[in-house]
Amino acid sequence: MPGINLALSTHLIKQNDLIIQYKNNATATYSYYSFENEVNTLKLFRNKPNESELFKNVLVPEFPHYDYIILSQGEDHFNSNRLQEVLRKISTIELAAFIPLDALKSKEHFIF
Repeated sequence: MPGINLALSTHLIKQNDLIIQYKNNATATYSYYSFENEVNTLKLFRNKPNESELFKNVLVPEFPHYDYIILSQGEDHFNSNRLQEVLRKISTIELAAFIPLDALKSKEHFIF
């Protein structure tokens, strides 16, 4: 987290785990962090569940190989192109890609 906070001039704060109830009655929890100011919201979600036995239930099944998903809303320097550019400069990040929320079948996981 320090690399992202420093690069984006944010302070992502650990939130209560996101709890998802799946159709097979399995419940999984996902760690997430958030930062908000007057014009921006940034949320960082772990894509793999905290419960190791449920690793098949990734938060965004369309991208199971992604370790983290960032949800960015706002008008300041968190626009998708700028955000990707900054994230790619962090040595511990291997891939940063824009995923339109409307294109995700699992977008209901992000409505809260």
